[in-house]
Amino acid sequence: GNEDFIYINQNSTNKILQNRNFRLALNYGLDRNTYITLATNGVYTPCNALVMPLVSGASSTYGDEYQVESYPLDGDIELAKQYLDEAMKEEGISDPKDISVEITTTDIEASKIIAEVVQELWTQSLGITVTVRQVTYADIYGSVFPNGDYEVGYGGWGPDYSDPYTYLELFKSDCAYNYSNYENGEVDRLLEGSKTETDAKTRMDMLNSAEGMLLDDGALVPLQLRQQHYLINDKITGMNFYFCSINTDWTYADFAD
Repeated sequence: GNEDFIYINQNSTNKILQNRNFRLALNYGLDRNTYITLATNGVYTPCNALVMPLVSGASSTYGDEYQVESYPLDGDIELAKQYLDEAMKEEGISDPKDISVEITTTDIEASKIIAEVVQELWTQSLGITVTVRQVTYADIYGSVFPNGDYEVGYGGWGPDYSDPYTYLELFKSDCAYNYSNYENGEVDRLLEGSKTETDAKTRMDMLNSAEGMLLDDGALVPLQLRQQHYLINDKITGMNFYFCSINTDWTYADFAD
């Protein structure tokens, strides 16, 4: 199970995305269950957090050990509109239509559909103007994300190893993959401290606190947990799959003639 989420770019030339109330409006204004039905034919799992629940916690999985406080999967339109009103007051905007947000995605058909569904849901719930821009896969990771050349971007992250840090690091200010250019001193301190904390439970609590802060700040818009499905020849036995890095394990696999 890899994870995909829409990134929010804090450093955007679009000033409204730097407003926390607006970022929360985007999160509460998204019905993730409807999104899954429309964008992925109900195949993926709606997600309202950053860390994939399957990764290791202190003694079992992170998902078993922590229930992350987050945005309701069905969204909350009333609350979203309250956050939007606050943001508009702060930014001196009177009509939601005057707020324009561009979603950048690749030109793959599945990604295009995903961006268009998010566009539709945000337009309906918030009344803002949302546009979609498509670039090639090579460009999105080669220049668009690394150079911060986007407002909101559809991107994902498959974990490199089974620990929450592999996700949380994406929002650490000195991380090369922090495409949002997100900076939060308290999150940085927790993540840095987790590197030297020797008590497993204390360390995991620190990582969980950092995740909570990111969600509370609307640092990203989580969307889905994505599973990959494989068709395997009936003659193959003993094949294993893993959700980190290279996900097929042939070590004990056997092929019956």
